[in-house]
Amino acid sequence: MRNSLTSVAHAVRILLLLRERQALRVSEVADALGVARSTAHRLLGTLAEHGFVAQAGSRGAYRAGPQLVEVGLAALRGVDVRRVARPHLEALSAELRETASLIVVQGDQSWFLDSVESMEPLRVTSRTGHSLPAHCTSGGKVLLAELSFESLRRLYPDERLPTVTARTIASRRELEAELAEVRRLGYATNFEGGQVGLSGVGVLIRDPERRPVAAVAVSAPSSRLTDEHVARFARAARETAARIERALRVEAAATP
Repeated sequence: MRNSLTSVAHAVRILLLLRERQALRVSEVADALGVARSTAHRLLGTLAEHGFVAQAGSRGAYRAGPQLVEVGLAALRGVDVRRVARPHLEALSAELRETASLIVVQGDQSWFLDSVESMEPLRVTSRTGHSLPAHCTSGGKVLLAELSFESLRRLYPDERLPTVTARTIASRRELEAELAEVRRLGYATNFEGGQVGLSGVGVLIRDPERRPVAAVAVSAPSSRLTDEHVARFARAARETAARIERALRVEAAATP
């Protein structure tokens, strides 16, 4: 019983450390907890198994996982955003015959909390639980556009940004220019920045207090996302985001 309580206490401390830092390595966790690296590795492995942390590669640092992000959203906003958004994602996917996703940003990472997969033979598969750098997704960019200049610079202190494909935004200057365009248009686009052959359009969702809470993104094979489709997808995603926002207000009003 004592060992179990100790493990729980260690796990809680790891999650609290992630509140202060964007990423943690096994050695950092071991030092912070005063335990062996093997123990720290086991604790992180258990948290990763349940989705509370996620590792970048086989030897990379650990970041907040989708379950931790989702629990945090529910606790802070008082409503289950994923549950509220689900039927609206289904309707959007059926309308456009493309994959619709709910995306949140944690630090510099975007997380796919939920996806409704298109039924087309050539389609973007469900990405639920996956993460990509926030500047590589349309949903991530529309949420980054809500940050102040100072917050964005703290998040991206270096001019050079990590790239995933040849079309990923590679510099902070380029990202800042694109985010200014996102604010002007009211939606973000992503053309193969996160995956070759895949493009998308993202629109912001605000909570009942008008704070940015998540994004709706429509993803499609790049061959189908022409300039004409961008305008249509953005319009449909905006309408979906508005319906989700109304549902969130109803849910919040009913929550004691």
